[in-house]
Amino acid sequence: EIYDADIVALIDNRTHQAPQQWKIVAFHTFGGTGTIPTATIDMQHEDGRRVQDAATGDGPVDAAFKCLERIVGVNARLQEYTVRSVSKGKDALGEVTVQIDVDEKTFHGKGVSTDIIEASALAYLQALNKSLTSDRGRSQHAQHGM
Repeated sequence: EIYDADIVALIDNRTHQAPQQWKIVAFHTFGGTGTIPTATIDMQHEDGRRVQDAATGDGPVDAAFKCLERIVGVNARLQEYTVRSVSKGKDALGEVTVQIDVDEKTFHGKGVSTDIIEASALAYLQALNKSLTSDRGRSQHAQHGM
């Protein structure tokens, strides 16, 4: 069953996205009791190149965040992580918001999915992409003497 809140959350997430240098093509996480949580992510850069990597972490979300940072080439510090349900039922959409610090600057990201690990990865990647866009803008201004 699809609720109005599901549609609103998905549209809101699409319309508030920053330009994406990187996007997730595919990802897989593995975790559980007595195992080493692992994330494997396949990503594509806006220039067309594809990069795959894997990382381990304290849980599947931490592993995904570490893997994203390695692929994107940004070291971030997670300051805030929030998960909330935006609709009803077992197939409800989860909305994850993150706040990260990169080089003493703060960036926010939001991801929406029925899979909270995917929503977490989307939110973190959105924040990382914003940090890259910020760096690109600063570099262009420096080149032009602004």
